Amino acid sequence: MSDWYVLVEGTRYDDWVLLRTVHVDGDRAQAVARATELTRACRDDGKEWPADTIPQVGRRVFRTSEVSWLVEILRSHWHDEKKEPYTSSRLVRFSVAQLEHAEELVPAEPPVKSRLRRALGRD
Repeated sequence: MSDWYVLVEGTRYDDWVLLRTVHVDGDRAQAVARATELTRACRDDGKEWPADTIPQVGRRVFRTSEVSWLVEILRSHWHDEKKEPYTSSRLVRFSVAQLEHAEELVPAEPPVKSRLRRALGRD
């Protein structure tokens, strides 16, 4: 059985970045179903709202292909100076993907102490 994931991307400083990966136990259809659930329950950081929270946000979910979605999350704020509400929006992108290759990360080790560092007393 292959590994299926939902990839969650968001914008940071005008660049798309991978916010999180959600492993799905199951096949492609189950990954698509999980992604669909996430698009309807995500916060603007790509995480899910706690079960006991009622989010005060608007949401528009666009299905851009069979396995990808773009979600616009809208928030209403009060502008104190103008005395009126204004709306901000954030975008979150969801994609279903099959893991094809992975290599384990080798943990970093402390640097080797050189003779010069020891001579200078910087061990």
